[in-house]
Amino acid sequence: MNQEPQKEHEAENPAASQDVFENIRIGRSERLQSAIDAFPALQRLIDAMQQQTGQSYKLRSLLYSLWNGHPTDLSDTLILDWPLKKDFCAVLLAFGYENGKTVFFYKTIQTALKQAGLFRWFINAGEESGVAA
Repeated sequence: MNQEPQKEHEAENPAASQDVFENIRIGRSERLQSAIDAFPALQRLIDAMQQQTGQSYKLRSLLYSLWNGHPTDLSDTLILDWPLKKDFCAVLLAFGYENGKTVFFYKTIQTALKQAGLFRWFINAGEESGVAA
């Protein structure tokens, strides 16, 4: 593949290169902000899960799927109250984020559930469906 036409294009349009770098910068900033927003969202989901309602079991299934990769039905989000649905989406957007200082990944969910005393109940989602944790 010849690199010359690409270099000529960049030289002709330096603004396009700057737009690419600006989009990368914006994306990094947005991803960091999504991770920051997800910590309190996860806590609100865990608070709701402690109520042991129908929504609790749906949240458990959704978070377990995210945490373990076990398939679940995304229509489970339909039963969630709007604030819980938004919080789940915040967690989903942030999941997998790591930048050295801020990490929102598997251990984040696991630690939060353990602190709330819900990890054993959470793991039961897999046991009830026949999937090991």
